[in-house]
Order: sequence, then structure tokens, then C-alpha cells
Amino acid sequence: MIPQLREVLRQIDNSVPVENLRPLADQAGDTSTLDRVISMLASGFAAVAMLLAGIGLYGVLSYNLAQRTREIGLHMALGATVGSVRRMVFRQVGPIAFIGAAAGAIAALAIGRIAESMLFQVAGYNVTVMVAACAAVTAIALAAGTVPAWRASRIDPMQALRCE
Repeated sequence: MIPQLREVLRQIDNSVPVENLRPLADQAGDTSTLDRVISMLASGFAAVAMLLAGIGLYGVLSYNLAQRTREIGLHMALGATVGSVRRMVFRQVGPIAFIGAAAGAIAALAIGRIAESMLFQVAGYNVTVMVAACAAVTAIALAAGTVPAWRASRIDPMQALRCE
């Protein structure tokens, strides 16, 4: 069909150059390929950032609990249950997760507003994505706190009170 279109255009006006004729679907596919690659890279970087945030939170909680080994041992020696020790650890995780989710949501809204003002027909935010991101941050924080909470609940009170 493209050769016939070129012939018709030559018959109408021979001075008009006709080059690189392609179907619209091909041209649209070529322009959206770069957008897809950029969005996949951004998603990959976001996943790596979430992983690093989880690892960092795990490290902070583990260090904090290592510093509080005597305190936890004393609580255990005075009759604290495994569940109460785990709740104590998760009470530390809760504010961290809330602050992280709130700060991320505020930053995303601000950056979305900037993008909305600079780009044509781009929504600044999507409620579903914002809720999913906050839920993901909370889930990662809870997952990062699970191992330190389990370790804290397994502390032997006598060893904890003997160590310096």
C-alpha cells in the first residue's frame, strides 16, 4: 500500500519529497519504546531502593536490640512473655514505618505537582499507586523487624544479664 501511496503523491505534486513512510502503529511503537524502557528502569530502581531501605532498617533495629540486650534480658527475667518482647520491638518499627510512608507520600505529591506543571496531560499522582507504595513501605518495615523481634524474644535472660 505504501508504494501506491507514493505514486499518488507524485501524481499530485512531484516536488514534494516522500520519504520514510511507515504505518502509524509502527511510528507510535517506536516512540513509546523509550518510554517503556524508562519506566521499567524507574521501577527497577524503586525496587532496589525499597530493598536497601529494608536492609538499612533491619541493620538499625538489630544494632539497637544488640545495645539493649541487658534490658531485654531483664524484662525476660522479670516475667515478660515472648509476645510482649516482640511487641516492644514492633513498637519501634511502627513509627519508623509511619514516618517513612508519610515522608515518601509528601515527597511524591510535591514531585507529582512539579511534573504535572511541566508535562502536558500528566497526572501528578494516582491514589491507588500512593496507597500501594505506602502499604509496601509498611510491609517492608514489618518484614525488616521480624528477624530482630524473633531474636529479641529468644534471648536467654541469664546470658543477657551476664554480658557487658
